[in-house]
Amino acid sequence: MKKNYLLTAAAALFALGLQAQTTFTSGQITYTVTGENTVECSGVDNAATSIEIPPTVENEGVTYDVNAIGEGAFKWSNLTSVVIPGSVETIKAQAFYYSDLTSVTFGEGVKYIGDYAFSSLGLTNLALPNSVEWIGNSAFYNQHNSSYQPCLTQVDLGDGVKHIGNAAFYKLAATSIEIPASTEEIGSTCFLYSKLETVTLNEGLKKIGDGAFNNCTALSSITLPSTLEEIGMEAFLNDKALTAINIPAGVTTIGESAIANSGVSTITLDPANTSFVMENGVLYTADKTLLQMAPMTGVTTHEVNENCLGIVGGAFWGSELQSITLNKKLTALGYACFESSLLSEINLDGPDNINFIDEQVFADTRLTEVVLPSSPYYLNDGEFASCTSLTSLTIPEGITEIYPHALNNCTALQTITCLSTVPPTIMDYYEDYDMPFYNSNENAILYVPKGSKSAYQATEWSYYNIVEQALPLEVVSTNPMSGDNAAQYQTFSFEVTFNQPVTVAQNNPDVKIYVGEIGSSETLSPLDSWYATMNNENTLHVWGSDYDGYVDYFTSDSEKTYYVVIPAGVVTCEAGSNEEIIIILNPGATAIDSLTNDSNATIEAIYNINGQQMREMQKGINIVRYSDGTVKKIMK
Repeated sequence: MKKNYLLTAAAALFALGLQAQTTFTSGQITYTVTGENTVECSGVDNAATSIEIPPTVENEGVTYDVNAIGEGAFKWSNLTSVVIPGSVETIKAQAFYYSDLTSVTFGEGVKYIGDYAFSSLGLTNLALPNSVEWIGNSAFYNQHNSSYQPCLTQVDLGDGVKHIGNAAFYKLAATSIEIPASTEEIGSTCFLYSKLETVTLNEGLKKIGDGAFNNCTALSSITLPSTLEEIGMEAFLNDKALTAINIPAGVTTIGESAIANSGVSTITLDPANTSFVMENGVLYTADKTLLQMAPMTGVTTHEVNENCLGIVGGAFWGSELQSITLNKKLTALGYACFESSLLSEINLDGPDNINFIDEQVFADTRLTEVVLPSSPYYLNDGEFASCTSLTSLTIPEGITEIYPHALNNCTALQTITCLSTVPPTIMDYYEDYDMPFYNSNENAILYVPKGSKSAYQATEWSYYNIVEQALPLEVVSTNPMSGDNAAQYQTFSFEVTFNQPVTVAQNNPDVKIYVGEIGSSETLSPLDSWYATMNNENTLHVWGSDYDGYVDYFTSDSEKTYYVVIPAGVVTCEAGSNEEIIIILNPGATAIDSLTNDSNATIEAIYNINGQQMREMQKGINIVRYSDGTVKKIMK
């Protein structure tokens, strides 16, 4: 008997397995058996245009509950309208994908709407029951009429939705929508390219996904709830009508380009927020190591906080920023952080070590003359693309690779100066328009070091007119640096490093150390004489000896300023000799002044921060000596 029982049980299980695979048709709908008393819709008659799905259906004497619409069940069908009963809890992926559906009625009971379930239809109105908890990715993606224009103009999400998937309402035609309090997350690109003008977000929302409201160009009003914790990358990108954004207390994460190229003029930070701080209208992380975002209008100039290490991608993308002063500590510029802004002035020589400049950082800006820092080893993809005002670019030896689109459409470019004898490598590209120089001015002159023309001509650099030239002699650094404090017992010893090998032309230069002001009657001199020697082929050592041939020293006064003036012509090279060099120690006034001078004194000499004399003020910090003896640091 025990054996017979086992045989009977096995037969029953086998029969149930067959039943689970059974499909049958009732009316115009095909069903698939999914359980002992449940079925899901799995197909429809091609002739059907309007159906009402029954809550139950009978087949061979068995009554089944219709609790699901299967994956792709009515995909590409001719249905124009459907009524879904309350018995249906699940609508699976692509259930009505690309059908002719223009009207759908949901029964109270639907909980789950799968990916692409109602994608690419012609719905004009949507009212979800309160039972709906999950809206899948692209669930109502791209509703359009016969002219392929967005047509979903009315949306009621009900009161129960917890999750709205990625691109769920892509190209939504509605001008307003309310996200219920039950919703915790709005998926990435959820409302991309929608016509929304106002959005109501209720308390309970925790995350706005990447690009959720990207390119909602009519969106003018949105208030972020206090429960919000995360704002995704490009969440409000290109939202030109949006004029204000608030950062609630609970927000700990903000993605790149969150409000880039929008109309935001005001960023309001909840005082209770501990993750971010405001400085001069610009948002930083709490420790001020990252510049997170800036208003797109109203901020035309900004001085980066001294503790900042990086500017987040898209922070000033599309903004009215015209000039920015970078600090010494800055190491990174994020993706497109200045793209399409009004930027025309930036001190790339300000930071000690910018080691990363991301793609498209300066694309479509107003920069005219740029000298790149040598610390990043490559010119990134699209870094200066469409900079139609750019006329001059200097590429230092440290940059060894040039990526696609780097100088695309730089139509005003007149000169490029490459300081390396080895041509920077042009990285692989696929089409002509991907070439780094595509549609830039092919008549521009490419200046290269003497002896390297043939090496450049053998590469894609031959796009330009190549001319060899001797490098201009420039001061790279001094030791001590101008602006440093003198040591208590300061030696008469000063080093000047140039950008190329030099030779000594004056073995006993007439070096002057003025006390108080340049031209002062109070001067300091070593006991014996000044000497000029070379530490290496690029570094000049100017030193004063005592009577025993050792380096002499003087006792400094912390209240006084010392001006070390190394005359012109001490060293020479192929490009010529050095101009006058000034090193300022224990500066009496370290503040940076404006370009204007209140006195009637005239400018007698201008020096860069390295102490090299210049013919005129350059962008950045200048040290200016006036006829009345005063010396000021001037920011241009």
